[in-house]
Amino acid sequence: MTKIEAFRLAMAELGNCSSEELSDHIQKRYGLTIPVPYIPVFRATMRAEDEAKNASVNVTTQSVEH
Repeated sequence: MTKIEAFRLAMAELGNCSSEELSDHIQKRYGLTIPVPYIPVFRATMRAEDEAKNASVNVTTQSVEH
């Protein structure tokens, strides 16, 4: 399991919580260490990946509709 996968799962499990809580949960649950200062980077990475995925879905949907 990658750190970003563990991060996504932790976000799904915990929802909106502090960076400290996420880091702690990931360490205890998955045995992976993501230092607290890196949590915002993971949040931004996840957000960017989701936006890119949504953008490609929108482009595909628009192409099919026309």
